[in-house]
Amino acid sequence: MVRICNQSIEGFLPMKFLKSITSYLTIAFIIAIITMFINCSEDNGNNPPDGNTVDSLNGILFCAKQGGLDVYLYYYDMDNQELNQLTNSGRTGNPAWSYNRTRIAYEYYETSQYDICLRYPDSSNSINLTQSEDRDEQNPSWCPGDSALAYVIRNHSSGTNCIVFHHLSSHRTDTIFVSSQAISHLAVSPMGNYLCYLTSSLFPSVHLINTHNHLEENIDLYSGINWFSWNHTGTMVTAAMDTFLLVTPIYGMSNILDQGYSIFDYCEFTPNDSAVVYSKEDFSSNYADLYMFYIFSGDRLTITENADSLYKYRALAFSPDGTRLAFAQKDNSGNTSIGVISLQSREKSYLATGFSSVNTHDMDW
Repeated sequence: MVRICNQSIEGFLPMKFLKSITSYLTIAFIIAIITMFINCSEDNGNNPPDGNTVDSLNGILFCAKQGGLDVYLYYYDMDNQELNQLTNSGRTGNPAWSYNRTRIAYEYYETSQYDICLRYPDSSNSINLTQSEDRDEQNPSWCPGDSALAYVIRNHSSGTNCIVFHHLSSHRTDTIFVSSQAISHLAVSPMGNYLCYLTSSLFPSVHLINTHNHLEENIDLYSGINWFSWNHTGTMVTAAMDTFLLVTPIYGMSNILDQGYSIFDYCEFTPNDSAVVYSKEDFSSNYADLYMFYIFSGDRLTITENADSLYKYRALAFSPDGTRLAFAQKDNSGNTSIGVISLQSREKSYLATGFSSVNTHDMDW
């Protein structure tokens, strides 16, 4: 039967044609091998490392010190209740989950300058995106779609700061804005239409940049702002000493949500954009409590009420489903703990303790 089948094929297709097909397939195979080799050789250590690319990960990222100058990157796996130390040297900061929650971008200082690094929390591999000399690259913020990272470049020689978009596929960088002021925080809005940065001057303030025309928007923002956060509709909330503001950058309008002789810090929108959670420190008691302000009803809810001796919140981050809030809290002796509070039951649980500090902007869930 095999012989009959071969004879029928040869009768239907001339041998010359079969040889041509074989030659084309051989050439295509060789080209594929060469292309694969070129792609591998062009990696240069600047492409995202292999790791978990299918299932998004449920965990809290934070940067903390355990004494000394080094600041390590940690990942607390909420599913397995495990604390993983991802770096063991240098100083890390500003960790940020990608939108698909598989990759981490963070800043890293080893010997002479800060660089932007990428890694997966379930992989030991990490890559340095920048590796530049005589300048710092800091404050990474993911752009929607995870195709690019925004970050700040501080040139040591000129002292200027510029904000760039780094396209991960081509590694092309586009300069968005140049500033003479030092920048302490940077964030792209969830829709990608705006980019905000926070100056680190004596009276810091938030500045808004339109990502389409790269021009600053003229919006009414107060000086002395400590923190800002976005929601998905393009609304921004800012926290400042003596005043707590809700800002809509498209219209340049501000509404005061809370005010008083206090320090307002670490404001975050809930994932469904219906409310804002913020930390408010009372000067008279030196305690800080957490509050929730509902945008549509105007109701205010007290989440904590000086329940323990831990008094200073250093960072906040919502769980993706919005039911829990991760926090870093510093006590009177200077020790910092990482914990989670249920917004429904108000019950606190502490995940990791014994850190000497967790810095501002250094937490993400």
